[in-house]
Amino acid sequence: MLRYAKESDYEGLEPGTNTKVWQERFLIETLRAYVTPNSRVLEVGANDNTLILDAIGIGEHWIADPYDGGGAGVLPEPPELDPRIIISRCKIGVSSNALPGDYFDVIFSSSVLEHIGQRETGFDTRYTPNPPEAQEAPRRAFCRECLRLLKPGGVTIHTIDHGVRNITFDANFREAGFEPLEPSASVTHREMLDDPEALRQTMSWHDKSKPLHPGVAKLNTVLALGYRKPVGTPRLWAQLPEHSIDPTLADRPPKTPTPWRTKNSSEA
Repeated sequence: MLRYAKESDYEGLEPGTNTKVWQERFLIETLRAYVTPNSRVLEVGANDNTLILDAIGIGEHWIADPYDGGGAGVLPEPPELDPRIIISRCKIGVSSNALPGDYFDVIFSSSVLEHIGQRETGFDTRYTPNPPEAQEAPRRAFCRECLRLLKPGGVTIHTIDHGVRNITFDANFREAGFEPLEPSASVTHREMLDDPEALRQTMSWHDKSKPLHPGVAKLNTVLALGYRKPVGTPRLWAQLPEHSIDPTLADRPPKTPTPWRTKNSSEA
């Protein structure tokens, strides 16, 4: 699955609606097709979308998030999460080697993937035909790690802001060994930029009364990605960077010595 959202895909929402609302609608519809009451689901990054799984009902809900849902320190405090959720304080492809391989049925995220490699490239959201290695290396590591964590036949589903810049994720997932969830025609950055029906963030993220410049709004296209780990894929082992230490966590001691914890577990 590789497609960008269009206004006609989601009727009933007002024009200019925050694109995260549109992404939530996509996830609700899509996850229902792949998640069962017995599924083990790994959510990458915690946010309000955790409520989506509450409505579906699943066997195990895991979250990989080094900030415990606090949004990299942006939020004043982490959100209240269901105590049954298992939290792994890690980043996928960076510090996630403690997570079990061949274990999850579904891995998903919303508004997370666009941040991988973003800091290394100066937060540039414009398309480039030759993406820099500083951006692509951590993205390839993320995709390889998703392949390791999923059961054969498991699926990974993601929605992305700034779709124009992040269309290269399709190649990253395919090169890692994934198959697309559904046949899809090739999507180019030019299509997303020129399509008047493309769904975009048109108002400021911080001031909903302030419209974004049209050139900036064109970069804020919602991209949807979905892939399956082929049945028969041999067992994989973590291929994380040597001495992988997340620099954003270097001055933050871990809350617990165990690889993962639940909300009710004791703090160190």
